[in-house]
Amino acid sequence: MPSYAILGATGATGSCLFRTLEGRPSTNLNLYVRSRRKLETLFPSISEHKHVHIFEGWNDDVPLLTQCIRHTDVVFQCVAVNDNQPGLRLAEQMARNVVSALKALRADDPSAKLPSVIVLSAAPANPVLAAALSFPVRSLVHRAFSHIYADLERAETFLRAEADWVHAVFVQPGGLSEAEPRGYGLSETTASPNLAYLDLARGMVQIAEEGERWYGKGVAVVADEKAGGPQPGLEVLGQVVVGLLGHFLPTVWLWLKGLGWI
Repeated sequence: MPSYAILGATGATGSCLFRTLEGRPSTNLNLYVRSRRKLETLFPSISEHKHVHIFEGWNDDVPLLTQCIRHTDVVFQCVAVNDNQPGLRLAEQMARNVVSALKALRADDPSAKLPSVIVLSAAPANPVLAAALSFPVRSLVHRAFSHIYADLERAETFLRAEADWVHAVFVQPGGLSEAEPRGYGLSETTASPNLAYLDLARGMVQIAEEGERWYGKGVAVVADEKAGGPQPGLEVLGQVVVGLLGHFLPTVWLWLKGLGWI
C-alpha cells in the first residue's frame, strides 16, 4: 500500500492533493495540519476514511512531524504563503524540520527506507524556468515576490546539501489559480502563467509515482494550453502591487500588515 504524508493539508495545494488521493482507499494518507477543525470544515466526512490519519501541531514540532512521516514513501511539503513578507523563512525552516525528522527516523532504524520529499517551490526560483519569461516580466515578478523566492532558494540550497541521503524533488509551477483543471504536463524547461491547483496536485502525484526519475530535479507542472482557460486577472495585479511594497518598503509593508490593511 503506498503511503504519503501531506504537510500543510489545509492549504490550497495540500487540500487539492488530498482531494486527488482521498478516493484511493488502498493509499495511506498522513495529513499534517495546524488546525484539525479547519481540516474537518474543509472535508466534513474525513473521519470516515480509515486510510487517513491526522496529525495536528505546529510546523516546528519535529517529534510529531517524525511520527507523521514514519513509514511513508513520499512527503509532500506544501506549507507555504503567498504574501511577500519581509524576512520570510518559512520554506527554509520547513526544510530543516523535515530533515530533522528524517534524521530521527534514521537514528531509530539506520536500515529503514526513508521517504522522498516533494517540495512545493516556484518557477522563478529556477533559473532555467525563469529564463522563459521576458526580461521585464521576470524583473517585475522577482521583485514583487522577492522574499518568497529568496526563502524557496534557501530551502532548496539546504536540501541539496543533503542530497547524498535525502531524495528531494522541487516542483516549480508558474502562476497558480483556483480555475477548473484542464489537464497538465511536466516540464524542466517551461512553466505556465495560470495553472489550476488541482492540476498542480495531479502533477505532484505523478511525480511521486514515478519516483527516482525526478530525484534532485526542478520540474514545472504546466497547464494544457490546448484546453484553453482563463488568463491571470486583476487579483494578480493586486498581489504584484502589494508585493512590490514589501520589496521596496518592507517596514511600511509590516506596519500595514500589523494593522490588517494588507
